[in-house]
Amino acid sequence: MDNMAYLQQISTTSKPVAAKKQFSLNPKILIGVGIAVVVLIFFIVIASMLGNVTDKEKEEAMRLNIRTNYLLSVLDDYTNSVKSSNLRSMGATLSTHLTELNRDLLPILTAAWGYEDWEQDSPPEILEEETEFIRPLVEDLENARLNGLLDRVYVRELALQIALFNSIQSEVIARTEKEDLATLLEKSLTNLRELHTQFSDYSDRSN
Repeated sequence: MDNMAYLQQISTTSKPVAAKKQFSLNPKILIGVGIAVVVLIFFIVIASMLGNVTDKEKEEAMRLNIRTNYLLSVLDDYTNSVKSSNLRSMGATLSTHLTELNRDLLPILTAAWGYEDWEQDSPPEILEEETEFIRPLVEDLENARLNGLLDRVYVRELALQIALFNSIQSEVIARTEKEDLATLLEKSLTNLRELHTQFSDYSDRSN
């Protein structure tokens, strides 16, 4: 082998092999991406929570309207059949309060959510829940009427119904940012608390 060939061989075998390039990210970039993801998740969660609050306010406000209509129907059917004139008067006062609430609540629901008719515009699941809720009340009152026990059952059930109704009002007040809605329900809550006391006291005296 001549000198030239020998030198070429040495050059070939001793030539360093280039190291494979490895892909890597700058740690600052990774930290920035991580922060961006966390912030995005945070805003998604907040938006979801705000959406749920708004939906719950809407659902419970509509539930109030449905419950009011059902209770007014019950009062119309049974108040005049009660023997006690005091109970009839209390039932009539309750009817008046609920009628006034309905009158003032509906325009607020219409302006806020386009809700105009409780039978047509209510969410089907809430309407079904309220229909099932009122059924036992009607059955209890009818059985009491047939068995001559209407006064006793009437006062007991109406005390309970007012308490449950006030609970819904309180929840809507706590959730809403609509001043007109909050003002209306606070006034209604005050009136119905007084009536609840009357029904409860009457129930205590009759036991």
